[in-house]
Amino acid sequence: MRKTKSSLSAILSLAGLLFLAGIFFPGCNKRTLVYSGESEPEGFVLSFQQPEIFQFEILKPGQYSLTLEIVYFSEQMQDQNGVLPMYYILEGPGLGNGKDRKFGVEVLEDTGEWRGELQENEHDRLFEDVVEKAIQLEAGKYKMKLYADSREQGKAIPGMVRISLKVYK
Repeated sequence: MRKTKSSLSAILSLAGLLFLAGIFFPGCNKRTLVYSGESEPEGFVLSFQQPEIFQFEILKPGQYSLTLEIVYFSEQMQDQNGVLPMYYILEGPGLGNGKDRKFGVEVLEDTGEWRGELQENEHDRLFEDVVEKAIQLEAGKYKMKLYADSREQGKAIPGMVRISLKVYK
């Protein structure tokens, strides 16, 4: 009986500490989703000529992170060295002519093994990539245009099943 009481006491003490930590440190490692938008590229192809466009509104100025979730048909992989080359332009308040950035979503490990989560159909893979970890955004309306990073007509990225933009505070 004595061991049960001391175990119960330890559990209650730990629960109390966790509760107090939640009260005094509520923002630790906590992201709040403020926008989630989804797009299915026409013909499952992302190109420089036909960007995917996401529009969202920020209500409170502050630091935000931008994350892309991509569902990619793995059997469409072409000569991209295991990286899907992308480019975005973000337009909105306080960004002047817009913020742009080139980046690549790594889909293969150095060993040639696929990254990402294999989907039910055993062909599509889900990748999540943080494209901006801490960007200062003002209150207002924003537009992100997402492109394949090649201006050549034949250098589009086929196999793009779905693209989601998530904005976190």
